[in-house]
Amino acid sequence: MIRAAILCLAILSLAAESAAQQKDLARERVSLSFNKVRADDILTPLAKSLGYQVAIVSSDLGRALVTIHVENVTARTALTAICESIGCEWQEVGKTLLILKHNEGTVIIHGNEKAEQLRQQKKPRPTISLTSLDQELMADYIWVRMDLQRGLRAFVRSDNVEAAPSVADRKVSLEIKSATLRQAFDAVCAAAQCRWEIVEGSPNGEVRHQDGTPWLILRVTDASGKPAAQPPAAPAANVQPYLRILWPPDLSVVTGEVTIRTSIDPAGTPVERMQFFGDGRLICTVEKPPFECPWNVGAEVRKHTLAVIAILPRERRVTNTIRLWIIRSDDAGSIRQTATVPDGARR
Repeated sequence: MIRAAILCLAILSLAAESAAQQKDLARERVSLSFNKVRADDILTPLAKSLGYQVAIVSSDLGRALVTIHVENVTARTALTAICESIGCEWQEVGKTLLILKHNEGTVIIHGNEKAEQLRQQKKPRPTISLTSLDQELMADYIWVRMDLQRGLRAFVRSDNVEAAPSVADRKVSLEIKSATLRQAFDAVCAAAQCRWEIVEGSPNGEVRHQDGTPWLILRVTDASGKPAAQPPAAPAANVQPYLRILWPPDLSVVTGEVTIRTSIDPAGTPVERMQFFGDGRLICTVEKPPFECPWNVGAEVRKHTLAVIAILPRERRVTNTIRLWIIRSDDAGSIRQTATVPDGARR
């Protein structure tokens, strides 16, 4: 244990000298010797010594105890060995090392050049919806073994996605840049072997908005045309209200300023106000739809907790909480898939 502490201090010292210089993980060589040390206490200084920041998406992974003894191996091999011991996988995303549970998926979202232009011009981003299929997305997306249905909801930023059981949980990895919503749907279905169409309907069973315009839903089936599950019946009068955080997705990795979007089911539930809390601090209070709130989380790469409270008549409250990672926009980049190989088999 004493040796582990000494080596940890050595890595921290090296990180202070070279954190600004990003190393080639396939070439840089390291030696590690730890006995039952928390994974985050190893990964964080190791990443800094290599010129990276680290994002451990699951807190359980960070608390896992690692025993590892390797000498003069590539950084890629050392990271893979650590992950093999605790059941995780790592991905290199720009200047960030993303640590995920084995077979766990996530979506990485960062504003693209067009969104940056609108921000500099102080113009609001146009709303992306199922009625604007040929409008360019205001963000670029990297899917890492992402569940099909959850990932599609990230595109349209709502729950208006109905996927057949045979395709809903299919894992998809791909990168989408400077695309329209239609092109994004096409790319996803090409990777997942599915079909998509826009139909009238909504997740809560309603057919039309209060103004009479129809609800639209993205329906996804597998390539063989197997039908999607039937939409749920309209909610009963005594159904309990449910608060949805439409954006950002839970356990996602997001870059740039975040605009929180919410809704409450069933539609038409009276809401007196919504309060938005970031890391326990009140961000804003919104008293009428749309219930949205901008959140400037700063430049530090770390996990954040977002909580929303809807205050209904008679001071009834409905809450929801999600966790997410925020990464600076200049840290976002192409993702490189990592394979588990013996050292020496790949340089």
